[in-house]
Amino acid sequence: MDLDIKALKNNSLNIEGSAYFVNEIGGNNVVIPGPPTTLNLTPGDPLPSPVVVSTPPPPWGGQPVTAVDTDPNGNTPMRKFTYINLGPSFDFGPSLGLSTPLEIGSDIRYEQTSSSVGTLTSTWFLGSLRVGFFPGVDTTVAYSERDFNGTDEGINGTTLARYSYIYDPRDLGTYTVFKVNGYNKSFLASLAIEMTLNSHLYFDYGLISGTELVDFGPLQGTLNNQYIAGTYEIKW
Repeated sequence: MDLDIKALKNNSLNIEGSAYFVNEIGGNNVVIPGPPTTLNLTPGDPLPSPVVVSTPPPPWGGQPVTAVDTDPNGNTPMRKFTYINLGPSFDFGPSLGLSTPLEIGSDIRYEQTSSSVGTLTSTWFLGSLRVGFFPGVDTTVAYSERDFNGTDEGINGTTLARYSYIYDPRDLGTYTVFKVNGYNKSFLASLAIEMTLNSHLYFDYGLISGTELVDFGPLQGTLNNQYIAGTYEIKW
């Protein structure tokens, strides 16, 4: 379900949201690598002679399948996903008679994954302020915090996972249970300059800190990372 509401003068009130509830009906399965196919030929007989082809049992073209992420009890996890997001914003510029934006925004997100492995929950909050100095030039500052808590499985004990191609067993044996209980905080400042009708120049500064790195799971200590970026964007 998606929500997109725009109202008031010049669409100064904007509310966007979405909610998704998904249940898996099949596991993250791959074909088990089986023994090579053998041909039993009667010595001295010309080809073709009676041929017996040994193959593993069905169902996938005569090959058995298994989940790459079986839980500690050997069961195939069937995950339930919950995703809820709501992002309202309000631009005071039109109400104050300004020709530049003066916008306050926020975003709240809740995500949960549950299965026989455990339950993993993530909550995320963001607040932002966008101010236009004069037409074509505005700056945005934003702060966010994201909390992680729970248990699931990932490749080599990280929070990374992927749906494997049915005939690609490379991830077999690599999934292990991980547990997380931490946070990430970030601060962003951005300057946007409209160069032409279809091009913009952006300068960004970001500061990230926390005890959880989204792609790699829990950290020993606290992560502190800063970056500066410049981007020239052209839209055709």
